[in-house]
Amino acid sequence: MRFQTALCSFAALLALSVAGPSRASDAEDLMLAGRIAEALPVAQAEAEAAPGDMEAQERYIDGLLSMGLLGAADATYRARVEAVPTAQSWYLFGRVLVDANEAERAYRIALDSDPEHARSYMGLGAVYRATGQPDEAIAAYDRSLALDPTLAESYSGLVQLHAALGNNETAREVAERAIRAIPSDPEGYLMKAVLSPDTALDTLRAGSTAASNDPRIHAALAEQWLDRSNGAEARTSALRALEISESFADPALSLLFADEMIRGALDSEGYHQLLATRLIEDDNIFAAITAYDALVVQYPQSALPLMSRARLKARQGNTEDAITDLANAIGNDSGNVEAQAALGLLLLESSRLAEAISVLGQVVRARPGDTRLTIALARSQDTAGEKQAALATMDRLRILRPLHVETALLTAKLQAETGDSDKAYETLITVAREIPDERLVLALAAASTDIGRTQDAARWLDRLAMTSGNAAYSELAEKLRATP
Repeated sequence: MRFQTALCSFAALLALSVAGPSRASDAEDLMLAGRIAEALPVAQAEAEAAPGDMEAQERYIDGLLSMGLLGAADATYRARVEAVPTAQSWYLFGRVLVDANEAERAYRIALDSDPEHARSYMGLGAVYRATGQPDEAIAAYDRSLALDPTLAESYSGLVQLHAALGNNETAREVAERAIRAIPSDPEGYLMKAVLSPDTALDTLRAGSTAASNDPRIHAALAEQWLDRSNGAEARTSALRALEISESFADPALSLLFADEMIRGALDSEGYHQLLATRLIEDDNIFAAITAYDALVVQYPQSALPLMSRARLKARQGNTEDAITDLANAIGNDSGNVEAQAALGLLLLESSRLAEAISVLGQVVRARPGDTRLTIALARSQDTAGEKQAALATMDRLRILRPLHVETALLTAKLQAETGDSDKAYETLITVAREIPDERLVLALAAASTDIGRTQDAARWLDRLAMTSGNAAYSELAEKLRATP
């Protein structure tokens, strides 16, 4: 299988697990779609509206940490624990802390206040697991579940600990317990599918209904259908995953395989040969290219061997051969948007701007909400000197993704370069008010200075210093304030 259960960093404390059986929040839906920056202001609003909702607080913390906003997370939850030093507050503060000793201390204080605070035992489990203390971690997770059997992160931690220790049967039993206790959480299904591959199809089919808003379930199910040479079902599952998260690579690849199977260009043997070859690319690129050479001959109507070989040729710096392979792939399958996208990006990289604009324009018309490809089209137009066309392209994208950081950055750049610095400032500040992204705030500070609003720039830099924990931004703000 290509899919794996998520292994999360200590700082996030297994944050990708969805805790509890409640309906997914708007912030959670955005996070599952991979739109973390856009999810953050929604998560903040949900957390502020419900201070006692631990799942809402956890989502906000995890969003802050994943955005690198350690300073903002620390300040927010340090203030909470100082104002209301309850077990819940100490648990949330422990979740913020990246130092294992400090986090353990916070959880211990929480348990001193409430010896039956289940989430603090869950936090201790994450600390012990991250610091290589498996027995202590298992005991802490077990205790948390004895107190609250709906803690998804504890099940995930236990499964991964037992699997790492070779206790696969125990790990499988824990995954099954997770499914029974929290049927709407995806982690149990994903973990059981990995641990029990013979029943993975049935497990994931059940998960795709019970946890239907998680793209990983549908992506894993698509792979199961491909293993059974059922292109039609694989296509349905892959499309569902991409509806949730358009940038998810696994279902995009599965969709390509499914379409090739449906049109008879690739059979089960070819599918498995392609997967096996992908596994050796990093270790032996020359052997992989040789294998793809054979597959190009064996499956002359298939686009995938050509696309795979093109990717490795481009990695080697052999751009012209890569472009030829992609053009031939499109010749085999004129509706293959992935091949068209890859070709457009490679043409842009090769400064063949007119061709890049033509190809990427077709792709963006097929996928108007694809931010990466729309931005690539605008960059092609910009580099070719077609700044008004680039700006029009970005304006269309901003309608669909009004809070997308890269979209705001490129739009503001184009606005400034076409003589409208005030509009560039407004574009940046509209998004910066909602999303404290470092790149965005730095660009806004520069834009503020460009239009003579130096004090505004200093205030934004102060805010960035607070959210990021980087004092250098405060020093820069002071220099701006001293500027005549």
